[in-house]
Amino acid sequence: MAERTKLSHVAYDRFKERLFSADVRPGQFVSQRELVGLTGVPLAPVREALLKLETEGLVHIVPQRGVQVAEANLKLIRNTFHLRMIVEKEAARRYAEQAPADQIQELIDAHEDILARHADGVDGELIADWQRVDYRLHHRMVEFLGNDLLIDIHRVNMDRIRLIRLDQVAPSSLESSMQEHLAVLRACEQRDPDAAEKAIDLHVSIALRHAMGL
Repeated sequence: MAERTKLSHVAYDRFKERLFSADVRPGQFVSQRELVGLTGVPLAPVREALLKLETEGLVHIVPQRGVQVAEANLKLIRNTFHLRMIVEKEAARRYAEQAPADQIQELIDAHEDILARHADGVDGELIADWQRVDYRLHHRMVEFLGNDLLIDIHRVNMDRIRLIRLDQVAPSSLESSMQEHLAVLRACEQRDPDAAEKAIDLHVSIALRHAMGL
């Protein structure tokens, strides 16, 4: 049983890797047998992984048709960003109050490095690094809430945001998103929770408008 549980975790992680690298697409139907091939994990643990993925809203198990990868409809976008706003506004305040100065500086340096590289042009490597720096900031802020339940909820919610963004990664938004992040970090550097909350509110609101195609 322990080995099967371990393989279920492997199948879960590998499916998300396939999804976020666009090997499977939103709205696509795949059979459980195809998922065995995609993940390299036997059928029984794949089925267990699918139950978790369905609970998290990343797939739908459709009788007689197979497994459908979730699509980013308007309701999903609104609900996902509403949850994100609630959690991250409080997280930004806490981060401004408690985060070590050297950690804030490390994040500032990472963002400024992305912006410096952006001036030389955008390629796939830069986009991948940009996305890693983006998620690192959000996860680190939420970790400072010190609430394991909220951290897990936020992790799952960020996976939904990655799903929403699969067809929306626009290199043109790289500079603006990094500057919005830097506004949050500068407020944290100044130990100003009100300014940090205001900056993250603006950032998430802009991201929501992009996700809705506005």
